[in-house]
Amino acid sequence: MHLNLPFKTYLGFYLSAPKEGTNQWLVTHCENWEKFEIKDVSYNFMPKRIGLLSPNGRYLKAQRSNGGYIETSSVLKSWEEFRVKVIEAFKKVSIQTVHGTYLSYNKNGVTLSNSCGSSEIWEFDYRYNKKVSFKNIHGQYLCGSKENNFLSDSQNIFTMFQIIDCSPTLYVDPIPYKFYIKSPIGTFLNNDHGIANLTPKVDYSTMFTASVHLGVMNIQSVDSTYLIFDNGGNVIFGPKPQPFRVCQFPNGTIRIKIMSGKRYVAGNNMHKVFLSPVDRSWEKWTIVPILDKPKEKPTVAPVEDLMECVICNDAPKEVIFIPCGHITACKICGEEIINRSKLCPICKQEIVSMNKFIIC
Repeated sequence: MHLNLPFKTYLGFYLSAPKEGTNQWLVTHCENWEKFEIKDVSYNFMPKRIGLLSPNGRYLKAQRSNGGYIETSSVLKSWEEFRVKVIEAFKKVSIQTVHGTYLSYNKNGVTLSNSCGSSEIWEFDYRYNKKVSFKNIHGQYLCGSKENNFLSDSQNIFTMFQIIDCSPTLYVDPIPYKFYIKSPIGTFLNNDHGIANLTPKVDYSTMFTASVHLGVMNIQSVDSTYLIFDNGGNVIFGPKPQPFRVCQFPNGTIRIKIMSGKRYVAGNNMHKVFLSPVDRSWEKWTIVPILDKPKEKPTVAPVEDLMECVICNDAPKEVIFIPCGHITACKICGEEIINRSKLCPICKQEIVSMNKFIIC
């Protein structure tokens, strides 16, 4: 999309491109020099890790058996994710599966390839509603229809995929005091006399504590040893902490990566824990909080206490913090919080604005 539009200031002047030898950026009349081209650069958006949702409500999925082939799935899990690498000026990309193969194409339709060549390059067309189509060098479009071998000769509704952002972000959730670390197949990280392995049952040796800051985490076992790795790449437990880089995926699972190099703490169905050079489904873990004591029946505070500012315990609550919605402070204390930390005293979420709220 290309538009030629003028830019007008609130004083009535128009932004102009100065002619040679002049330095006049503002003029009173709008002519050709005052019309600027607006170029649509929305195609620049493309997450590094995506799920591809077809209009028929199913996700593209890469199967590993029989040499690898494309299938569809009704759910978005690890096997339905793809990695995107920009090839040319944000217009062409390669699409890599979780198995390390690439989406390719030949006369029989969409296939999987072990290398990234010209047949693995797709030109994409991004729309404002995060709908994307992918076109190959023959002018055919990737589509969600298995009957057409996932290729269409024209751009239509079935070639427009909803992009689901599956990229990990820095771990920022509050860490539980004690927790289990659960693998993708339901087994749990375990400290077996200093060796890290997986066990189907939770017990004392599967409980952990951790300290985390800006995505860097030290993971400590209940016997006061730490999750580390040795020079041979074995994941073990030792007396001194060894920090890991922890990222979180949109579904809540985490990735535990060594600080230097691309190696990840992984597990498999043989109950082994090791460092993997690739980031696939085996490297996704879930933190399961442990309740140290049973929940006690909450006591109801007096009405007067509920109405008091939690900061000064004197004036009534008068303001609501946006966006978290907590009503905790009087106007004076609320303004003090805004001027200092800008963090809600209850949830620690950043405060964007503060509105007056009177509790009757």
